[in-house]
Amino acid sequence: MPFTKAYRTHYAAVLKYVLRRTHDPESAQDIVAEVFAAAWRRRDTWLGPAEAEQLMYLYRTAYLTVQNANRAQSRLTRLFHRAQRDPLTAPEPRADEDETAQEVLARAAAARAYAALSAGDREVLALIAWEVLGARDVAKVLGLRTVDAAHSRIHRARKNLERGLVDVDMGMDMDTGGDADGDATAPSAAGRGV
Repeated sequence: MPFTKAYRTHYAAVLKYVLRRTHDPESAQDIVAEVFAAAWRRRDTWLGPAEAEQLMYLYRTAYLTVQNANRAQSRLTRLFHRAQRDPLTAPEPRADEDETAQEVLARAAAARAYAALSAGDREVLALIAWEVLGARDVAKVLGLRTVDAAHSRIHRARKNLERGLVDVDMGMDMDTGGDADGDATAPSAAGRGV
């Protein structure tokens, strides 16, 4: 019965973890089924008294299973596009009715900066932001040997995101001809020969 209890206790958390990474409910359910099937096969090695440790094992298994699914999907996508000779383009983000233009631009810039990160950096930030894990748990999920290694990965991912946001912001300023606040600078009277 310990496996059944662990399944009931952690299923929702593992499903949320996978959904946030796949954005596809059907794929997420398939992946979660694979995670728990793998957990069943190795139940003697991870079913212990600490529920938090069980969840970290399941997150680690989910992380690896999602990575495998992403690689498989990537191969299929490349094959499809090679056959179609049509490049894959990402859809533009859509605005909610209550969002201002500035909020839409900021959200799109953040999404571009996040998407430009390496898969490893995205996963580290997702574990912190979406799963609300600390460095010790991040180390367990990613299979890092020490908490210091997790701290280093977290720091690097945050710095890379920060640099990406600056790069995106600078690109937007160059596109609009404005300053950092998006204000266009008008030529001075002296510059117009007046």
